[in-house]
Amino acid sequence: MRFLKSILYNSRKTNVTYCELSYIHFMKIRACNRDKNSPLERLELTMTPPWEGFLDIIGLEQAERSHAHLETLAEFPDGYPEKSRLLALLEQIEQIYGNEEFTVVWMNNGSRIYKKIANKQDLKKIACLWERIAGNYMLFLPFETTVEKGKVQDEEQFIGQCLVKHKQLVLKTEDAYVVLRLQLT
Repeated sequence: MRFLKSILYNSRKTNVTYCELSYIHFMKIRACNRDKNSPLERLELTMTPPWEGFLDIIGLEQAERSHAHLETLAEFPDGYPEKSRLLALLEQIEQIYGNEEFTVVWMNNGSRIYKKIANKQDLKKIACLWERIAGNYMLFLPFETTVEKGKVQDEEQFIGQCLVKHKQLVLKTEDAYVVLRLQLT
């Protein structure tokens, strides 16, 4: 599942000089007239939150789907795990699970499952892992998680199974621009 990463916009009167994408709520495009003395012109385009559809592809039963909630926990505008943002995310994960330690689970090219017990002191290791598994999901689960190492046929189905088992999870998306919190209430 890949999402739009960049936009090109050209016309006779405008030229995009800055582009900021928010995959969850809205997309902003700032454009300037070619005349350097003109004031900055701002265009805002609203788009449907694309992550809402994610709940439909993770294999939840209808009853579970009706109780599933998804929210954006953090955004990483360039997909890179900047130290301050990553630290803030790890602190949020500690608060969510009520424990200093948590389990990081990832799939290598969508087939083999790996896991590691971590905490916010493992910031550098998590940042390295984030970069190393670019293009793959990373799940942050409670410390007491029992995930068997092995193979998985469908990453999204596996995420759905983890959500049903633990009632909540934190998920780094494949594109690494967004970290989501999924809950079953």
